[in-house]
Amino acid sequence: MKYYKYPNPYITDDEIATEYIELDGETIMRQLSVFEHYYISSNVDLALADQPFDEDMIDDYGEEIVSITVDEFNAVWQQPLRHHEARWTEAKKSFPINKPVRGCMKIFFPQGIIVQLDQQVFGVTDYWQARATASPGFSMQTGRQIAGIVTGCDETNQWIELGSPQIYEDKRCDPHTWQLPA
Repeated sequence: MKYYKYPNPYITDDEIATEYIELDGETIMRQLSVFEHYYISSNVDLALADQPFDEDMIDDYGEEIVSITVDEFNAVWQQPLRHHEARWTEAKKSFPINKPVRGCMKIFFPQGIIVQLDQQVFGVTDYWQARATASPGFSMQTGRQIAGIVTGCDETNQWIELGSPQIYEDKRCDPHTWQLPA
């Protein structure tokens, strides 16, 4: 893994964020935009660059991009995690290991399918295992219902880990709330 920080003026018109990224090859695995009074993170806000971050991009930023250590990255990454610690503690109680759950496919990340389980609780499941449960012609799309079994907790991202995924091809989530229909 490689870690970088750099100024990012493209998120808002009002202020420049300091962007922190974790790279696995050219794939951004974790991303955090730090502003004066708030953060935008890949784990809670689901904001993750979907384009490869290659050496040419590093060259484009020139001296503005700085290589940092994993410890420097994690020190910054921990700040929003601490902010969401109470929510995360409650999520782990609400979604214990072996609990069957159902949620909405929210977004596809390199780590897998991110599943919205509750208002601010996300799960992650393997894309290919989930894909194997759908018919051959099924188009993988966000907004579909998916079920799984809680297998653990991803403490790094504060996500509930899901195994045995099952896509409901004929069931969509409420597009206004990204929740299961009432």
